Amino acid sequence: MSVVIIGDGPSGLYAAIRLKQAGVKNIKVIGPRDGKYVRPGHINFSVFTRAEEGVGRKLRASTKTAHIKDIERKLYKLALNMGITIEKGTFVKFSEDKKGIIVSNQEVESFLACDFAFDCTGSKRALVHAINDRAKQSLNPPPFELSPVSEEVMVKNHMLAYVTMGQRDFLASKRYPSHKSNSLIGKSPLEFAKAMERLRQFGWREMAFPRCYSMPFGKDKVCFYLEAPDNLPGEKKEEWFQTVLECGTGNSAIHFQQLPPSKKYQSKPRLTTFIVEPRQLNRFSYQEKGLPYVITQGDTQIEPNYVLAHGIVESFERIDAMIKGLIIIDGKIHYFDEEDYEHDVKSALTRHQQSLIDHYKERKEHFLRWLREAKGYYEEAFIADAKPQFQERLKEITARIAYYDALDILTTYIYQDKIIVPRFNPGVLVSNLIKAAEGLLKASTKLPPLFDNEAQEAKKD
Repeated sequence: MSVVIIGDGPSGLYAAIRLKQAGVKNIKVIGPRDGKYVRPGHINFSVFTRAEEGVGRKLRASTKTAHIKDIERKLYKLALNMGITIEKGTFVKFSEDKKGIIVSNQEVESFLACDFAFDCTGSKRALVHAINDRAKQSLNPPPFELSPVSEEVMVKNHMLAYVTMGQRDFLASKRYPSHKSNSLIGKSPLEFAKAMERLRQFGWREMAFPRCYSMPFGKDKVCFYLEAPDNLPGEKKEEWFQTVLECGTGNSAIHFQQLPPSKKYQSKPRLTTFIVEPRQLNRFSYQEKGLPYVITQGDTQIEPNYVLAHGIVESFERIDAMIKGLIIIDGKIHYFDEEDYEHDVKSALTRHQQSLIDHYKERKEHFLRWLREAKGYYEEAFIADAKPQFQERLKEITARIAYYDALDILTTYIYQDKIIVPRFNPGVLVSNLIKAAEGLLKASTKLPPLFDNEAQEAKKD
């Protein structure tokens, strides 16, 4: 066996098809789905356009709303028609005896000989972690390093909701505030404060409404994508979604129902939460004597943010760049150069990274802007209705503002753990550093347990 691809999602299937088209004869794809693609998630039609450009085949006639499962099913069918072997299984480890890997299906392990092993397992990074574990066992530094693309991720938990909703309710949901909204849009400060308190009951940390948008995809069928609090229990997902819609639109009568269970597939989730915190690898391949050449692709290299709708399209672009750099003779890959490949995908990778950095910077600025606005709104709300919880929330808001103001000051005056004295007026410098110290002290003592990370950071700073 020349090539084994671990992962039967869009990137794994696309890589298999493009390798086959380039002349590689022996390709096997191993993944958990067994041809049953039910993964939720709306995708832009550009995903099909880019896939068709790469494989040179028409994959979809309709331009209606599509989902990840749709592109997966089309690529799966095309791969089978091309004679590519796709089997159910999971990666276990690299073989110690022969060049290849060990895979498992229903607790039965088998050996697969291969010269190249592709890691297309997304954020699981099954082969990457196996390589690093081998290095650690040999007391060598791990060749793969993983780092966050952005340090400014304020909300990590996201939700997909597949529901049925009448036209009146759908139109009501469209009155939900834009993710760039800077005003109360018809709400009074008291209504705003009450809405934030309802969201806080689920563990929502921010003083802005969660981002929420929708895509209709059939008669009375709608897919909603929204932000969610960390550690949201499964039994609270529907209630969270209902509360978000009610708080954002101001309409307590808005109604929906989860789509009924699938008649064809056993497991087809209707309310799904997942972590979105994009990370990236320091390198995309690794070669070790006695092992298959490991090459990463897709989200294994760098994870996306699904709101930006860039993950699959840019994965296909990076796979095509790899194909162009291969030398294939007699059905086998005879040449792949890591440095050449990373040079070829540098512009695409930089674009992907920058879009993530810009997105999270913009989202953080949005949340901090609303945090500052919320102080005034809660003060007005407390005048209108002197609830103790409003007063407690004001203390929290003030402490959070002090924390972020202190960080801004430290960022301005400190570089590589040293104060840059010559650039600033000494009197202003001392005054601002005292202000920063007071802000950090307030944060470390006044923030509630929900903001324990910030409180601990404030103590360290």
